[in-house]
Amino acid sequence: VCSFRSHSIALLPAMGGGRGAPRGGGGGRQGGGRGRGSGPPVEAGKGAPLPPGRALSAGRAEFLVISGCKDDVVGPIIRGNYTLQSENHDRPVYRKDEKVGAKKLDVMLYFWDDRDSPDFSGWWFGPQIGGDEVWAFHPDTAAKTPPPSGWQCPFDSPVDTSIQVLPKAKSGGASPAAKAAAAPGQLQPGAVKKTAGAAATASSGVTLKQDEAKRKKEQEMMKQQDEISVKLQAERERIAAQKQAEIDRRKQAEIDKKRKEHHAKLMVKRVLHRLRLAKPETIQDLTSELDKVLAQESACLQRATRQEAETVRYQAKLRVQKINQFLQRAEQ
Repeated sequence: VCSFRSHSIALLPAMGGGRGAPRGGGGGRQGGGRGRGSGPPVEAGKGAPLPPGRALSAGRAEFLVISGCKDDVVGPIIRGNYTLQSENHDRPVYRKDEKVGAKKLDVMLYFWDDRDSPDFSGWWFGPQIGGDEVWAFHPDTAAKTPPPSGWQCPFDSPVDTSIQVLPKAKSGGASPAAKAAAAPGQLQPGAVKKTAGAAATASSGVTLKQDEAKRKKEQEMMKQQDEISVKLQAERERIAAQKQAEIDRRKQAEIDKKRKEHHAKLMVKRVLHRLRLAKPETIQDLTSELDKVLAQESACLQRATRQEAETVRYQAKLRVQKINQFLQRAEQ
């Protein structure tokens, strides 16, 4: 399940295809392109290749193991073994050894330094470096390696104390017990043959059991991933329906607003038409009627209509004054 950072919605379109909206509505964080880190700019979703010996000289673990996570959906995605792959913003980048989802997505553990949005600076779990979709977050910007605890999952949720990020020793090589067992002197040829035969039989039985357990585990993971894909598809459809409903609501609100503005303008125009022809005996009633209409339709009137009303009012008063002056001269 991926979270779109700007909306705090649990999603993983990548499990079924597609990517979500970027944080803050932009084009997504491009690896190494904007942050304050001193690492060189790199292509989105990739890290800068590590120079030979960089992992050891910088004191970085070559392998990590992630455990815990109380979230039933995100837990199976981020739990597992990780290998040092590259670096981003002068911090190591780790990739999970196993891919997830129907499209076999990578799970990356990386650091991001975002100077435009400091709240997004920190350590992230996501399908690619600088992507808009994430699973978990740690706000520690001072740590040079992934913090062992204190992770938020999903990224905008409280800290999940069960998540542990710990270094892991490289696989392979003889164990101390095996080396101690090999210390005694050599066995006789017959004893060596018997021992080798018994060891081969035991090894074959152990291998079959391991293969069977591995197949069962893979089947269970595939079942869980299919269930996740179904949940994500339903979530995407729900969000799409919500967005469409919001778009329709805004369109209808705009239509209603324009209809009210048109009605208010028409009511004022009717009064102004009669006010332009006002006479000394009708101007007071028409002026009062104009004031009443302006008060009733004030919420829907545009500025231009108000200005026109005041202009006509002023011109009507001048016209009536001239008529009164003419009548007075006529009487004299």
